[in-house]
Amino acid sequence: GLLMGDKSFDLCVGVLGILKSGAAYVPMDPVRFPKERIKFMMEDTSMCLLVTVGKHKAYVNGLELDDNMISVEYIDESDNFFSFATLVRSSLATDYAYMIYTSGTTGKPKGVICNHVGPVNIIKSFFSFVETKPFDIVGFSFPFIFDPFIFSLLGSLGLGLSISLDIKQCSLIICTPSIASALLCDKSNKNVRALLVGGEACPQGLDENIFQFCNLYGPTEVSILATSSNSPSTIGRPLPNVLCYVVHPDDGSLCPPGVSGELWIGGVGVSIGYNNRPELTAEKFIPDPFNTDSSVEGRVYKTGDRVRWNSDGELVFLGRFDHQVKVNGYRIELGEIQAELEKQAGVSGAVVMVYEEKLVAYVMSAEASSNVVSEES
Repeated sequence: GLLMGDKSFDLCVGVLGILKSGAAYVPMDPVRFPKERIKFMMEDTSMCLLVTVGKHKAYVNGLELDDNMISVEYIDESDNFFSFATLVRSSLATDYAYMIYTSGTTGKPKGVICNHVGPVNIIKSFFSFVETKPFDIVGFSFPFIFDPFIFSLLGSLGLGLSISLDIKQCSLIICTPSIASALLCDKSNKNVRALLVGGEACPQGLDENIFQFCNLYGPTEVSILATSSNSPSTIGRPLPNVLCYVVHPDDGSLCPPGVSGELWIGGVGVSIGYNNRPELTAEKFIPDPFNTDSSVEGRVYKTGDRVRWNSDGELVFLGRFDHQVKVNGYRIELGEIQAELEKQAGVSGAVVMVYEEKLVAYVMSAEASSNVVSEES
């Protein structure tokens, strides 16, 4: 079923209800998504049901859904559309759990289909990321249209923790590094003792003065997460039941430590593929060429991310392959230069580009970044 709304406790109920019923859900945000995109998603998914909250009823009424809409706010025992008997149906590991739409290079969004086994594996890994306390309150900034929302919600509830929509009141926070930076600059946020970040490059120093820190990495196509690190400098090691290969882009061989290549990810989290996009699925999801166990049929997802193994056996993120340029005949990865600049003392951010066949770098000093945050707050 399609789930429409914005982040709220009602939407959390909607997610749990759809999953408990044995169905899969597709999140939609009427604020972030134009109506044309929502209509495309409805057609692409062949939806049988739309679940929303009351404040979006007027918007949904314009989508011509007949009687297929349910509002979470108005469900009660007098509604004859439902049975409130205890559900006995349980989902199989291979059943669809959700489909997340990501941007496509052609302008047509891609629906990534994930079954239950991948997210369950990642949620179980939540226990290894941080040491939680019974009084912990979890806050997360990810909109529910992104898959980290699933990890944040179900991981928190699975640990028996409380969740709050007010991230400033929380002791355990799951968010992007940029939001974490702004949050920690506010000296009034003294409750934060554990910080889990992901979704974008992590700046140096973000782990300072944090009791527990975790830098998480993973594309939607591998069920939320694939690796974790306790340092902003790396994306770390593979999570349990996840395989990571650094592959040479020219001959498909495995790269030794220190040599950069494309990250291919295998294991239980690899998604089913892209909905109604068989050619793209076949291009990005291939049989695992490094699997030596003939009894196990595995696939890998080709991420397009450039990484390398360091001497500690952790992965270092270097950027995207499609950001690679040539200058004076040399292949240069702009993300790698940017990462090196951001390691320098006094630099909080950097952007590198090619201008008139020359490399040009723009940097923001840590002092300037601090002044911007102060002015905005």
